[in-house]
Amino acid sequence: MSEAALVLSSLGWQGPLNLVALVACLLGIALLQWLPEEDGHRHTLLMMSFACWAVYCLAWLSQSQIPEDSTYLMRLARSTCAVCSIFTFSSLFSLPLYAISVEFNRVD
Repeated sequence: MSEAALVLSSLGWQGPLNLVALVACLLGIALLQWLPEEDGHRHTLLMMSFACWAVYCLAWLSQSQIPEDSTYLMRLARSTCAVCSIFTFSSLFSLPLYAISVEFNRVD
């Protein structure tokens, strides 16, 4: 078995799921770069959500590679996961709010 397969098997079912999520985020970022930008703010919110979730996946996957005696690095990876998840969900929550504000400005 390869070293990468051993690392993923030690992470349980979350490891492959986070790896798939990381690949999906990178594909989403590439797709958004390729598509024309119709609405700048919506495009930015989507890019921010994909980028933050990709950083979350990288921080979560890196926790298995951190040595046991390095508590500082483990705390840094865990706090990065927490901050990135907050940023991701806040940017995703802002998307419908932005759409509502655009509709209200059109009516006026």
